[in-house]
Amino acid sequence: MSVDDLLFTIIIGGVVLSIAYLRAQYMMRRSYRIAERGSELRLRELYATRRLAQGSLRGRPVPSPAADEGHFCRHEGQKLYV
Repeated sequence: MSVDDLLFTIIIGGVVLSIAYLRAQYMMRRSYRIAERGSELRLRELYATRRLAQGSLRGRPVPSPAADEGHFCRHEGQKLYV
């Protein structure tokens, strides 16, 4: 085994370890985002249930996760509709 083979093996090993590290970081952040989204959905449902119980949402739709998907805004005069 020559010095060139040894250096090539070290370089390949470093690349593989870097890829494994990046994959682990991606998976960790992905699971964190999923947990965060679940927490937000539970809080949104709790808020809507409390507001509905107080009677302050009469005639208005209850906020739902599907309503936040687009984030489209439209301006009419000075009013902003989301």
